[in-house]
Amino acid sequence: MGIWYEGTLSYYNAEEKAGLMVGDAFIQSFSVDGGASRTINLKSPTDMSISSELEQARQFKNLTLFMPPTKNHRDMETALQLSQAAVKKNLIAINFSIQKIIGQTLLEMISLIDLGATVKMPPTIVGNHMLKIDLALSKTRIAYDRPVKKGGDMVREEM
Repeated sequence: MGIWYEGTLSYYNAEEKAGLMVGDAFIQSFSVDGGASRTINLKSPTDMSISSELEQARQFKNLTLFMPPTKNHRDMETALQLSQAAVKKNLIAINFSIQKIIGQTLLEMISLIDLGATVKMPPTIVGNHMLKIDLALSKTRIAYDRPVKKGGDMVREEM
């Protein structure tokens, strides 16, 4: 049993006038414009590269996410919702979480949270049918969640 990582983007409208938009999406890789020039692929990362890149996202106030195609068309629903947010320049609240897992056990989770993000432009298809989502960040914080004991409650530490 090896360690693996799973990335998820959860989002919703941060403005009442924008109407209801709620969603979540599996994320395969991410990058930041500025700082180290790299893309973190969640199929083969290191803990240090994940933490470092999320810290750069906070510092440079941007995050680019890459979502693989889905069988249930969730990727297209995400594209439509985030395209509408981009065109209308709506603020969205995001929680980009990366879980570190071994077997069926969650070892820890790191989350980038921003309650005033914007989608820079409508999402586009790049590479191997990946949906590219460019976000501008404003009120970013990073949180680490770790279990108190095996199978127990999680404890959050914000950075």
